[in-house]
Amino acid sequence: MMDLLPVQRAAPLDRLRARRAAAPEVRLLVHRGTCGDDAGATAILEQLREAIPDAVVAETACDGACWAAPAATVIRNAHVHRFAHLDRGIPGQIATCLGGACADDYAGRGERGLTARLGRHDGSLGEALGYGAYATLAAIAGAPSETVVALVQSAVVTDRGGSHADTARAWRDALAGGAPRMLVVQATDTEPGVTIARHLVEGDPHRVIEGILIACHSIEADRAVVVLGAGVDRSRTTLLTALEEARSTGLLDGSALGGRAVTIEVGAEAPAGIVEHVETLCALTMILEEQPPPTKLLSLAGVPRPGVYEVPVDGATTWAGLLAQAGANPFRTQGLIAGGPAYRLVRPKEYEEPLSLRALGAGGIRALPLGTDITSVLRETVAGLAARGCGVCRGCTEGAPQLERFLAQPMAYREETAPLLAVLTDDASCGPSVNAGRLVASAVVAFSEAFDS
Repeated sequence: MMDLLPVQRAAPLDRLRARRAAAPEVRLLVHRGTCGDDAGATAILEQLREAIPDAVVAETACDGACWAAPAATVIRNAHVHRFAHLDRGIPGQIATCLGGACADDYAGRGERGLTARLGRHDGSLGEALGYGAYATLAAIAGAPSETVVALVQSAVVTDRGGSHADTARAWRDALAGGAPRMLVVQATDTEPGVTIARHLVEGDPHRVIEGILIACHSIEADRAVVVLGAGVDRSRTTLLTALEEARSTGLLDGSALGGRAVTIEVGAEAPAGIVEHVETLCALTMILEEQPPPTKLLSLAGVPRPGVYEVPVDGATTWAGLLAQAGANPFRTQGLIAGGPAYRLVRPKEYEEPLSLRALGAGGIRALPLGTDITSVLRETVAGLAARGCGVCRGCTEGAPQLERFLAQPMAYREETAPLLAVLTDDASCGPSVNAGRLVASAVVAFSEAFDS
């Protein structure tokens, strides 16, 4: 059945692609987005347009390599070449690379996965179609919802927001309920240091929309609300532009590829409905891939090359391998703060353990190099979690302030903090309070000398 689906909807997709202008084979993409703009990419864009007037220069979002910003990428047929740190001077090699002679310090060819299109196109529908957007939607548009749910189950899609619950099971429960269904898309990063949702929405908005449409088809929903909180203006603008393109082309009402009509709105608060994280929805666009590799997106900080990484979670990659990929020496890293439901500190003796979805939580990972002031980092993290708490339960009103006092003066508050940690980790009802307690409790054990000195 999976082999037949792409064939049965190929003609409408080809007609849709034929209506869009093809992207130039050779062009220079300047990485803007939140990462690039914070690093001065706007000025770099103008400098490049003046320095290389004959080149096709366009804007794109961050490709996940936040460490490289401000950066630009040469696209030449199937060849991808990134130039990093352009604020240190516009390299003459860019013009040479556009002419066909690129150095070998970085080149990418044929990447797959959720990050494959980040920073590779300008975000428009035309270029997204050229990179394979909406192919999965075209394939499943005429299939019954239960067939699509079965495909989601075969691809082992789970909640990427942190719980990693079985997506297909949740959808079957929703279908069995019989009530009118609405999809709620969590597209705002809610944990300290995590930028996964922002990268996906800014860098590949049409993958986000395609995932939403696949999910709505699966749960028989006619409405979806994308939740974007404060401070994500670029995400909002990018998504609204992509939604208008999809609407005007007939992707939302089903006239372009078939399937059900879906109204997609953008809001600031989550209404009642079936909640899915934006990364989960993006993963739906790969359910027809040949044995899709199980991966998780991570926001990695505290390393020489911070940014968003897509890592395998099939038992082949370890914590040490992840650190090495980001340019960090595992032997000079005294621990990792891993976010998510099991908020904890990963110690060096665990570095050779393979990565698992549940251990990675929502994907926020912070490395602690040797010499890091542990208590200072913990204070910052606890404060970030407290800001996301309910503000009502005792964990928020009393627990978080007491933890911050303890981290400021560990010896002075050591005895009264032990029972506090026990309450927070066992009995607190607010997620951020529980996470703060778990993290500090594990750190007190792992870095007892830091708290005793």
